Amino acid sequence: MRLPVGRPASTVAHALSLPVRGLVVAATLSAGIAWLGCKGPVPVLRGSQALDVDAPLWYLASAFVALGILVADGIELVRSASRRFDAAILGAEIVILIALGSMRLGSAVPVSGHAALFTLLLIRTLVERMSPDRTVRKIELATAAGLLLMTAYVKLAWWDDPLTLTLGCGAGAAVAGVGALAMSLRRTVPPT
Repeated sequence: MRLPVGRPASTVAHALSLPVRGLVVAATLSAGIAWLGCKGPVPVLRGSQALDVDAPLWYLASAFVALGILVADGIELVRSASRRFDAAILGAEIVILIALGSMRLGSAVPVSGHAALFTLLLIRTLVERMSPDRTVRKIELATAAGLLLMTAYVKLAWWDDPLTLTLGCGAGAAVAGVGALAMSLRRTVPPT
């Protein structure tokens, strides 16, 4: 399977600048922290069992940094008429991972929503290369890798939870793979 690498030159004009991408991430993070404040404490789940400790706010909020980067990517895709299908795929990926995270919190499904989200972001950052600005790409790649490593450390060293980490990374990779396949199939279908 050939993954769609790079992006058409026609979409470069639709790229968001680093300050605008930063504002999108900050707005998403702020909204997430507000939501977490309304939601209240979230217990740590090991596998499917709640521990007698609440997840730290910084850990929970980290998901909204990754979500903000993906939202910025989506804005760029929507702004480009030739990439709106890709925007729909990204939107579906985000909805699937939000649903997975909600199921994790509501039904204790043993899949880390953080690991899934950060894995998706890392794969998309490596494969899709949304921003034409190399500095932005490096920052986002470092952010994705750092968030995934931080999640792995917390899950393994603090909470002894390799199962949800592994299943979360697998879920994120599966969502990214299906999205990449859908985009590549769309690009290979001749117009009618």
